[in-house]
Amino acid sequence: MPCYRLLGAAIGNMTIEGDMKAGWAYPLCRERGTEEKSYWQYLDTVFQTKHDSSKTEKNLELSQEGYNEAQKEQTHQMKYEYEVFSDGTPFEHRLACVSENSLLISAFWHCLKLFNDSPYIGGMSAVGNGEVKPDWQLQKNGGQEYLNYLDDKKDEIKGFWANARI
Repeated sequence: MPCYRLLGAAIGNMTIEGDMKAGWAYPLCRERGTEEKSYWQYLDTVFQTKHDSSKTEKNLELSQEGYNEAQKEQTHQMKYEYEVFSDGTPFEHRLACVSENSLLISAFWHCLKLFNDSPYIGGMSAVGNGEVKPDWQLQKNGGQEYLNYLDDKKDEIKGFWANARI
């Protein structure tokens, strides 16, 4: 299972270290000595709303006393804001595969290609968060050995997962 070996896994209370290493993403900024602009110039605040369903999820009855009909029909909106890095903030980041196994290295390149095709990190991508623009050169056909492995082993893999006891 190359992807488990590459990314790592957890079984019960035990973790299995993967062969892919990911470093922290640091903004290029004056405070780190890597850019002219200050860290503070890259920050922005995003305002969002969402339906406040905290009371209805707990089956609490909302009192409608003192409200007119229009107010009773109104949805309960929760307003919130959070701090983000603004569009175009440059980061430096490191990813590495420490394995010498050619299949795992190929799986690593395939993983990078998949990320490159849909480059989102973190949550709430549906509302525009977490999109990044990787600035790297992918190895041409770097993931081909892994794709060939999947094609050769597809029946065995399907059988394993069809009979897995999780």
